[in-house]
Amino acid sequence: WTLNNAQYTCPAGQPCEIHCEDADKTCTSTDGSQVIIDAEQATSLFLQCHEANACQNILVECPITSSTASFCTTQCDLDFSCKDMEIHTHNTTDINLICADNELDKSYPNNTVCSNITIDGIYLAKEDLPPPDQNIAINCGDEGRAPTDTPSCDLIRTINLGQMAGQQIP
Repeated sequence: WTLNNAQYTCPAGQPCEIHCEDADKTCTSTDGSQVIIDAEQATSLFLQCHEANACQNILVECPITSSTASFCTTQCDLDFSCKDMEIHTHNTTDINLICADNELDKSYPNNTVCSNITIDGIYLAKEDLPPPDQNIAINCGDEGRAPTDTPSCDLIRTINLGQMAGQQIP
């Protein structure tokens, strides 16, 4: 993938992996502007946000593809690693949002991992029809947390899923 201004662009016709996992490679802009992860031309996307505050104020454009085996996965595993994010699913077959603490890293307190995230079907915006089948999984890894701990997910919304031009698909 390549970075141009505040946009990461995945190569066309192949899988794309973006790892925002160390202090030197964050996917958050330094000036507060929105960062765009553009995987529209890729066959799949795996976005790993493995650092506190690594992926904030991001727009993820999942692949637009005719493949029935396409996926768009965002994995977040430290405090506030995914915050203020919008994920455009387009016609990707499998959408995964994984929000779980990295229990091996005890240097961070247990705070919310994923916060204020919108998963938007946004069909037809770029000539992409809804797929015949689309699976969306949101995994909030709260297992083993004490009842007083902060949940790993907060304010996760889905909109425009299974809709086309404002109408429910039969």
